[in-house]
Amino acid sequence: MATRTQNDLVRMVLTDVLGRYSESDPIPADDSKSVKKIYADVLEILRDDGLAYWDLSAIPGVAVRHVVDIVAYRAAPGYGVPLTSLTEVTSGITLTLEQRGMRGLRKHLQKTSAKEPVRANYF
Repeated sequence: MATRTQNDLVRMVLTDVLGRYSESDPIPADDSKSVKKIYADVLEILRDDGLAYWDLSAIPGVAVRHVVDIVAYRAAPGYGVPLTSLTEVTSGITLTLEQRGMRGLRKHLQKTSAKEPVRANYF
């Protein structure tokens, strides 16, 4: 399983989602530190909810997009990005970026059926 680092997460949040910097711009240390602090707080909450199983420095590739969404939503006010711009309407349901990320993590951790028949034992 491919993993991503905190620096990858910072770049994805500040360039891809919030549009604060371009891909070629260096990320200032203060901004990097701020996003990493938000990520640490979010990871603690996710662990408490049973939605995170990884270490602080190694984010699984299958979960990184969901974590980026959650962290970006929490970091947005500090960068002047209105939270209303981080919502989407899908099939008549309005989801914030944070809700979409949480939903994605829950789906990722959801146990799926083996689709095998189960023999019933009647007593």
